[in-house]
Amino acid sequence: MAIESLKKIIQTAGGQTALADLLCAKLPARRIRQSHVCNWLNSRNPDQMPPADYVPALESIAHDLGLSLSGRDLRPDLYPVEDRRAA
Repeated sequence: MAIESLKKIIQTAGGQTALADLLCAKLPARRIRQSHVCNWLNSRNPDQMPPADYVPALESIAHDLGLSLSGRDLRPDLYPVEDRRAA
């Protein structure tokens, strides 16, 4: 589940504020705060959080933290599993 992947990144980063700071470093044009991360966790549509344009940065942060999470883990709606049988 996407929310569990987000929670794993938050925990490994050292909390919501720490993750927001890491995102700001990856996306300097954005001002991401702890409240944004909190809103993603408490969204009415958790499968649509975090926002799509943050997923590549979060994937990079996960890698930097030693986690093996992909964009598909964070937003399965944006990164569907390929059907290899169709080949």
